[in-house]
Amino acid sequence: MIRNQKFEKQERLKFKTVDAQFAQSVQKGLNCSPFEAEAIVKIARETYCPENISLSSLRPGQMVVTVISELEGASKKIKEAAMVSVVVTVDSPDDILIREKEGVDGLRRRRIFRICQEALDQGGLMTVEDLAHRILNVGERTIIRDLKKLRQQEIIVPLRSTIRDIGRTITHKEEIIKLWLSGKQYGYISRSLHHSCNSIKRYVDTFKRTIALSNEGHTSANIAFLIGSSSTLVKTYLALWENQKKEAVSSRIKEVEQSNFQAAEKPAKKGGAVI
Repeated sequence: MIRNQKFEKQERLKFKTVDAQFAQSVQKGLNCSPFEAEAIVKIARETYCPENISLSSLRPGQMVVTVISELEGASKKIKEAAMVSVVVTVDSPDDILIREKEGVDGLRRRRIFRICQEALDQGGLMTVEDLAHRILNVGERTIIRDLKKLRQQEIIVPLRSTIRDIGRTITHKEEIIKLWLSGKQYGYISRSLHHSCNSIKRYVDTFKRTIALSNEGHTSANIAFLIGSSSTLVKTYLALWENQKKEAVSSRIKEVEQSNFQAAEKPAKKGGAVI
């Protein structure tokens, strides 16, 4: 029998990897099959080395945080919810100037908004607990006071409680949709309401899908299930459409009425904004 030395060499090299070592340890430790060990290795790799994040591209002042996925509904328990890893900027070169102008409290509020917006742009949602205990290392009452101050300045921070309408936080989505229906462009809405263009586009797309499904005769409950949102948001969008469509600009009315239902897109990766 003629040996295939090239093949044998490749097989030996395959065992000289971290994944192969981990798989071997799993097989011995858990007494499982090679197939099961490979599946465990794949899950571990996806968990600790997510494809959407390149550690080599992290800038000074940034950190990787695991947060709840934006796609999870308000009723989902945290221990059962899907998580995503996001990159947030805790310390930016501009923070020095911000502190000089606005003080420590002003800087912290700027960081709160920036961190939450970056997480949302990458498909994740921050909570008060995340900000207080895992990132900024301050008390929850401090974060709550900062959020109240930001709301007084008409700046809505995209926390999970805001996006998923949990608790007493008033949703900001209605105002975004109203401005869009009035003919305002994403760039204008972004500057006015301090939200990224990508986030605004997602809200508008969800609104259009809601109306499209309603025109097809679906109930609020069915629409909520199909678009992966809450029944409260669906009812809010439907009522908003009834109240605003007479005052909306003709181009927006045409765009909404001609829209078709599409499955929700995957959260956009951090990158260029949609103008």
